[in-house]
Order: sequence, then structure tokens, then C-alpha cells
Amino acid sequence: MQARDNAPLARPTISGGRRGTPPEQRARRAPPRALWRRNAIVGVKLVHSAIFLVNSAAILHVFVAGIRDRPSRWTGAALAVALTESAVFVANRGRCPLTQVTEGLGAESGRVLDIFLPRWFADRIPQFCTPPLLIGVLALVVNAWRHAERRQVSDQRILGYGVRAGAAGRIVVPRA
Repeated sequence: MQARDNAPLARPTISGGRRGTPPEQRARRAPPRALWRRNAIVGVKLVHSAIFLVNSAAILHVFVAGIRDRPSRWTGAALAVALTESAVFVANRGRCPLTQVTEGLGAESGRVLDIFLPRWFADRIPQFCTPPLLIGVLALVVNAWRHAERRQVSDQRILGYGVRAGAAGRIVVPRA
């Protein structure tokens, strides 16, 4: 087995490398660890950006549903997403848990929104997102309370004197 320049060809070893191959050539062929880490950091940032977009959409939905008094079938899920994200953020003392992941992968900064949002905006996300969420939740609660009160008053008007609504809206006529 001779190569073109009359040098013997290296035979494969059990480990997959070649005998006689200098380490610098092996390093060029194998993907460097830094490249893997950089790709992992970008992946974490993309996942975080997706979570951020879903959470922002959930907050916007809760806000609009509360202000317009038009909850939909998605309002409960949006409320769960927004409140869960808020609880995770508060439990980590105002720091996103994915920040620690990116720092563990070797990022200079664990900030995950740097490459997708301007820094001034990324630093103020809690200040921008908290008021609409609180206003939306408060409006949903107030609207639900008002609707429940109206239902109770209208049930009493419809049923008239001596007849009342029992559990689950059934009409109960008292025995004489």
C-alpha cells in the first residue's frame, strides 16, 4: 500500500484514527469542541426566543381578552402559560434559568436575548410585560365577578317569588 508520493498509507485503528497521522490533521478533521458549544448556545437562545414569543403572545391574549371582556377557549391556556413563566422567573430571583445553561456552555454572557432584541429592550422585558398581564388578569376577574352577579340577579327575576334556583341551576319549588 503506497500513496502517490511513495509514502505508506496509514491503516485505520480500532479507535477510528489513523496511525501516523499528525495530531494537527486529526484536529482539523474532527469538529472542534468550541464549534459544538457555540451551536449549543445558539440552540438554547433559539429555544429561549421561542418560549419568549409564546409567553408574549399569551400575555397579549390575556390582556386583550380581559379588556374586551371576550375570553375564548385559549384564554385559560394563555393564562397558565403566562403565570407559569412568571412563577419560574420570580422563583429564580428575576433571572431566567436558561441564563445558567448558556453560561455553563461557555458563553461570555448568559444573556439569551442579546442577539435577537436590542439590549435596552431585553433589560426591561419584565417592566414591559408585567403591567399588561396584571391588567388582563384583573379585568378577567372583575368581568367574571360581574357576570356571576348578573346571572344571580337574572335568575331571581326569572323565577319570581317563592321559587329559587338550586345547585347546578335546577329550579327548586318549596313545598307548602
